[in-house]
Amino acid sequence: EYGLLDYEEKVLDGFYDILSTSAEPAGQVKMPLLIDLQATMVDAGSEIVIVSRAIDPALEELGQISRYIAMDCRAAEGGSVSSRLVQRIADLIVEHKGGP
Repeated sequence: EYGLLDYEEKVLDGFYDILSTSAEPAGQVKMPLLIDLQATMVDAGSEIVIVSRAIDPALEELGQISRYIAMDCRAAEGGSVSSRLVQRIADLIVEHKGGP
């Protein structure tokens, strides 16, 4: 029911997802093309998440900071991906983009 990313997965530039608050099950709704979403008004029962450097140039800056955080954590922890790294990047995103 929830789309989750693994530690090793990357979100590609141009990715988008739709969170609908309608009663219709997500598996029964056809995902519209991004160009169609951009051409129409989105219904109030939906939230669209778009990851695109063309729309949000601050993503490049966040990517650069994330790479520095990753290098710092890997150097401190012998090259492994750690929960500390994940937490630091999550904190960075929340600080810049909002969240709990």
